[in-house]
Amino acid sequence: RIVAWSIALGHPGKQQTTFFNERLGGESEAQLTILNPRSRLRSRAVAQGEPQKLTKYFGSTAQFALRRSIRVRKGWVVALTVPTWAPALAVGLGPDTSWRASRARGKCDDTQAQTSQLRPNQLAQYFCLYRTARLTYSATLIPDPVAPPPTTATSTTGTATTTTGGAVTPTQAPATPTQAQPQAPAQTQAPSGQGTGGAGGATTGGANTTGGAGDFNEFCQQNPGACPGN
Repeated sequence: RIVAWSIALGHPGKQQTTFFNERLGGESEAQLTILNPRSRLRSRAVAQGEPQKLTKYFGSTAQFALRRSIRVRKGWVVALTVPTWAPALAVGLGPDTSWRASRARGKCDDTQAQTSQLRPNQLAQYFCLYRTARLTYSATLIPDPVAPPPTTATSTTGTATTTTGGAVTPTQAPATPTQAQPQAPAQTQAPSGQGTGGAGGATTGGANTTGGAGDFNEFCQQNPGACPGN
């Protein structure tokens, strides 16, 4: 079961924060989403955590406990839904790192349209693949308990030997960013190594994925004249 999730956030300035709030749908916000990959790069949202406001956590790594844990299955993807925007993008990574966003063919450069999966059972296509970047979030997985094998006794010349099984301990797979920058809005991101989304991500553990072309400077380059002076 997934019991919590974490996100490492950059620290945009006051002017940058106001800029993104006004143009990208409101205050920085994100939530955890569990995806069931289907065919043709489509994934269905099967469960979601509660939306979390992020502004007061800028410049730190925040962890959020889920009100109700989420049971996951092998092959499912732990994704991040960003209905507005979030400074949670690590860029400048190797070519083996990538992520997918819930955008259809021909919409990969559209960072304005709302394509987030905001409720369970929504189906979306993760056509757009972005390389050399990743989202800086992770999930905490508590595995089901594993019973030890039956105790066996072997007698040799009067000597008894007992063999017992070991214990399984819960693990957490954190994603530690090298650089966190604001990420584009209106999308659900998922790990790409699993057929629907970001490199190196585990399907039911910490997913190493990334969000779109959302850096403040990059946005300004794409929209000359739209940004205030830094």
